[in-house]
Amino acid sequence: MSRRWNNVKGILGSLSLLLIDETHLLGDSRGSTLECVITRLKIISTLRETQNAPIGALRIVALSATLPNAKDVGNWLSTPGRPRCRVLNFGPEYRPVPLSISLKEFRSNTNMYLFDQSLQREVEGVIREFNPEQRSTLVFCSTRKSAQEVAKMLAEAGLASPSSAPYTGNNSELAQCIRSGVGFHHAGLTVADKNRVEELFCKGQIKIVCATVTLALGVNLPAALVVVLNYRYYNNGEYRQRSRNDLLQMVGRA
Repeated sequence: MSRRWNNVKGILGSLSLLLIDETHLLGDSRGSTLECVITRLKIISTLRETQNAPIGALRIVALSATLPNAKDVGNWLSTPGRPRCRVLNFGPEYRPVPLSISLKEFRSNTNMYLFDQSLQREVEGVIREFNPEQRSTLVFCSTRKSAQEVAKMLAEAGLASPSSAPYTGNNSELAQCIRSGVGFHHAGLTVADKNRVEELFCKGQIKIVCATVTLALGVNLPAALVVVLNYRYYNNGEYRQRSRNDLLQMVGRA
């Protein structure tokens, strides 16, 4: 729409506020698209023919929880001839609950696939160590399959109190986990199933959710404990290291 803005002058001209959420995605593989859209809107707002329209006084508000170079992005968002962009940084001291991060090391002489499998068997012990009160827990896994496998493993171990919450979906594995107070969440589930898992977790009717990293992006599900199963993930035939932003997004749910 911003590329052929002459065809939609009425729509773009009526914009007076541009709100950018998850601004750190500028550094993602798809960040160039976001950068182009923002740049075009900034240029349109400075054109002589738009000065009498709302977009001529366009305000930009950019939000991010994991942006390492906020000042640089603020300078880029500033428009020449207008007030400089104001950058507000809110550090860890603003958190209502202090965040404590622990790193547990597990060694293995096997290949990465078998090592990832072995880490799944360590999750139960980690949860028992760091969350003996059985408070809300998110476990981030490398793949959809491992999210389901870990959820079933934790359900069988009785790590959460049984739940009587109704589930009317068609996923028998998810239904069985929910009865044990555990759920799993990934892109392979239906929208209804994902919404149901999120709802039950927020209400405290299930205490543990095993998920892929997509749950950490844009879904507000705070938990008392967050377990990142592996800092590497499988993609396009190889294991890659998770980005700093992904890890911060995950641990930030605690």
